[in-house]
Amino acid sequence: MRILVLSDIHANYTALMAVLEDAGDVDETWCLGDVVGLDGKVNVTDLLSLLGGWGPNPGHPADINGDDNVNVFDLLVILAAWGACP
Repeated sequence: MRILVLSDIHANYTALMAVLEDAGDVDETWCLGDVVGLDGKVNVTDLLSLLGGWGPNPGHPADINGDDNVNVFDLLVILAAWGACP
């Protein structure tokens, strides 16, 4: 199974298109920040999951950076990735 994980797109369409072209055929595309259900969208559901897990919380899906804390650094990832996954 080939999974494409996207992160930090920051409206750089040219770079995104280059990555998608280089990736070729993939089975799934995941967006970093899409922590609830991997539905291809980073939205309020992901934000609510993050807020519900706020604080020391090893293994929580909203601990995006893996530091065992759901905190402002994870929130910034969600906000930066907000919207539909390409």
